[in-house]
Amino acid sequence: MKLGRHGAEVLGSRYRDEACRRAKELEPIIREMQGKGYSMRRMATELTKRKVKTPRGGTWHPQTVKMVMQRLAA
Repeated sequence: MKLGRHGAEVLGSRYRDEACRRAKELEPIIREMQGKGYSMRRMATELTKRKVKTPRGGTWHPQTVKMVMQRLAA
């Protein structure tokens, strides 16, 4: 079943590409914090404190940091 002309085939790859681009932008900050031995919880707190925007403009959470790190590892 196809969901309209902008179904998963079109939007899925666009969202994935955008998420990977955003992860690459955050890579220097994430690597810096990893080098300091920060936990994902502490990274989330630090990103929020530095006023780094999440993809949706919200607050950082450890799971959000984990997803960025998984994209960087891929």
